[in-house]
Amino acid sequence: QNAVLTDNIIHTKAKAVAQELGLEDFKASAKWVSRFKERNGINVRVMHGEAGSTDKIMVSIAHAVLPTLLKDTRLRNIYNCDETGVFFRAFNKRSLCTAIRKGLKDAKQRITAMLCCNADESHMLYPTIIGNAKQPRCLKRFNPETVKVLYRWNKNAWMYAARRSCQ
Repeated sequence: QNAVLTDNIIHTKAKAVAQELGLEDFKASAKWVSRFKERNGINVRVMHGEAGSTDKIMVSIAHAVLPTLLKDTRLRNIYNCDETGVFFRAFNKRSLCTAIRKGLKDAKQRITAMLCCNADESHMLYPTIIGNAKQPRCLKRFNPETVKVLYRWNKNAWMYAARRSCQ
């Protein structure tokens, strides 16, 4: 279900099925694989997100148990917090072209953003931005307190531990 499918896997499986069926002259050529993909609507897609790594059994257990655990809890006391990495100098990996073009090296400069609020949206914590410079040159005159943003830094712009207090 969440496996990566390649032309080589289709080729190998097709040859195995042909052998089971006794088709000795079947070659599963590159042209055959290409036509098989076209007939079955198989296209190259960029896989993204983390939904494929979700443990479905644990999710179903949580759906069954959480309502009883949270029945006496007010929505204002339930918080959701998440972080995301922003590669702010990255180029789009796809482009419309009339001919093959060379790709570009991936840009590694990143910041990490963390956002958090409670379930009834009555309390939203200030966004936290984590960069890799103690005082970035581009933000020389920037004062995070004036825009209600917490700025932290470390060498990799990663979030190692939640070190926050409620505002």
